[in-house]
Amino acid sequence: MREAIDPHWRYLMWLISPTTPQIMETRAARALTDRPRSLQRYLGVVTPHTAPYVSGTDPCELATAAQMLHDTGYVATAHGIAWNGVWPQYARHKNRSNDGITQRLADHAWVRDVVAALRGWNHHDPVTLVYPLAVVMNDPDKYVRPLSAVPGRPPRLILDARGLDPADAWEIKQRWPNLEVDVDLSALKRVTFNDVRRHATEGRVDGVVLGRSVVANPVGLLDVIRDPPCRAHDVNRDQLVLEYAYYADVAQHMFGHPYAATELLMPLFPVFQHREGTAFRRLLLDELNRARHAVAAPGIAHPSSPYYAADRGAPTDEYTPGPMFRIIEAALERLQRMRRREARGRV
Repeated sequence: MREAIDPHWRYLMWLISPTTPQIMETRAARALTDRPRSLQRYLGVVTPHTAPYVSGTDPCELATAAQMLHDTGYVATAHGIAWNGVWPQYARHKNRSNDGITQRLADHAWVRDVVAALRGWNHHDPVTLVYPLAVVMNDPDKYVRPLSAVPGRPPRLILDARGLDPADAWEIKQRWPNLEVDVDLSALKRVTFNDVRRHATEGRVDGVVLGRSVVANPVGLLDVIRDPPCRAHDVNRDQLVLEYAYYADVAQHMFGHPYAATELLMPLFPVFQHREGTAFRRLLLDELNRARHAVAAPGIAHPSSPYYAADRGAPTDEYTPGPMFRIIEAALERLQRMRRREARGRV
């Protein structure tokens, strides 16, 4: 499982590994309920195998936000909704007797209400709760045992190992083998396939959350999860960039208020590595600078990309490239010319 940074990173990761489950970037339930018209812009394009990720301590707000997510198609039956109990906004209150998230997580009735709010009417819908491992290890019985008593299907538990050895989560899985337990490795700068295998075989945990450890090399995700039959060295990165370019072109104006061009380009920065990656980032920004007036022009409507058109049965030749596609395509063409020059120089 992978935690996304923003909707655009999430879409790129979905292009790289379409079957890897993802958790969306955290959104406060109150932000979603207060600005319902902005919900789709906050969350971006719906991608398969993705769970929305919300935070909040008011079960009523969580229930409203969960219903909005269901109504707009963001909740997949297989993955449900994830709730974040680690978000930094709660750390400021951890020493207050009434508002601290630590006290909330120990309140069995409140946890039951949160799970019920996220599920709605169906007690068998999957729900994922993200707890700080540092809190849980203080008194596992107080924080984990109540999850087994939640009506219906027990929630999945992700343990954020920030500040501790992730292997400490193994004890929780050993004591509650029937509870689905994942360990979150987001705090680690680098995660390898051996790390994932170690937690699965020695710790018997049900999953590993990679978090931001693959941001520096997103295509390297395939070497971590060993998603057959593809490996990182087998990926056609040029084709990946073009597929993302279609998305960026369509997504920029899909939800009314446009995304900033740099926001859409940033996920492409680490697609290529080393010297080629540095050159591609420079070329992207150079092409953006050349086209900035065209990109900033209001009221540009982009038709669907061939990928979306094909899904609707429409002919794919209807697509007309917009500014974002042209920026990315021009940068890629310059990178390819640079490769050819270097290849001729080595002959």
